[in-house]
Amino acid sequence: MKITIQGDPRPMGRPRVVGGHVYYHARDIEWRELIRLTCLKAMARREPYECALEVKVKFYRKLNPSSKQFGDVDNLLKGLFDGMNGIIFQDDSQIVKVVAEKCCDKENPRVEAEIVPLRGAS
Repeated sequence: MKITIQGDPRPMGRPRVVGGHVYYHARDIEWRELIRLTCLKAMARREPYECALEVKVKFYRKLNPSSKQFGDVDNLLKGLFDGMNGIIFQDDSQIVKVVAEKCCDKENPRVEAEIVPLRGAS
């Protein structure tokens, strides 16, 4: 399954904890919600995958991939997987292989993800 999420990918920031409550930055929440809505549309009422998965993903931002402002790959993946959780797959622990790449596209920032079921994996 291939999914394209239009918009400038956001690396997930660290949540703030105040008085025992966890707060996320509004931009992080908005980005995760965009991922969620795109995934819901792509799944078209199908059930989430239950098997082991491989995820191939390219993050296209307006920035140079080596720029510190681009974000770390692990933080970019965290937001993506959080948004897909419960929709594309039941839990991100099902992901056994990840291939991720940071790319530049000043005109069309987006995320292109391919989710590959690995039915024979244990």
